Amino acid sequence: MARWLAHREAPPEVPEAELRAFQVAISDGALELLVACLAVLVPVLCIGGALLAWLDQRR
Repeated sequence: MARWLAHREAPPEVPEAELRAFQVAISDGALELLVACLAVLVPVLCIGGALLAWLDQRR
């Protein structure tokens, strides 16, 4: 790294990353279940964790 910073040798070439697009095949019902879980369960778990931490701190 010191040689590179001192400009004594050329930096190695970094190959370009290969980008690939992907799709997930999911039914409408499964998508609705996933959205419901993300919209309901995640916030409930976060609020529940914060409530437990607050109650533990109050002791």
